Amino acid sequence: MTSAPTNLPPESVARLKALYDRLEEDSAPGTHSPEYSQRIEQLKTRRDELRALQHRALVAAQAEVLRARNEKGQDPHVVDRVLERLDRLSTASNTQTFHH
Repeated sequence: MTSAPTNLPPESVARLKALYDRLEEDSAPGTHSPEYSQRIEQLKTRRDELRALQHRALVAAQAEVLRARNEKGQDPHVVDRVLERLDRLSTASNTQTFHH
């Protein structure tokens, strides 16, 4: 841990350093059992599957709303608001997918 000027009490600095050291030890390669590492990989795979499913659902919803836009009697402002919300959800979903 690099030293930085601080106004914290020495006991707080010591606790933070101990926490940092413990986190650093916990993240070292080979720290966890093979079972634990395998479970983490399974969870990551499941997370990626769920994100892909969410993306497909958003794409399908966007396509359906675009089809509805052409139907007689649809308020284009309402359709645009729904599309905007779906676009925001899609953007948020894509951001999560690439920053894990």
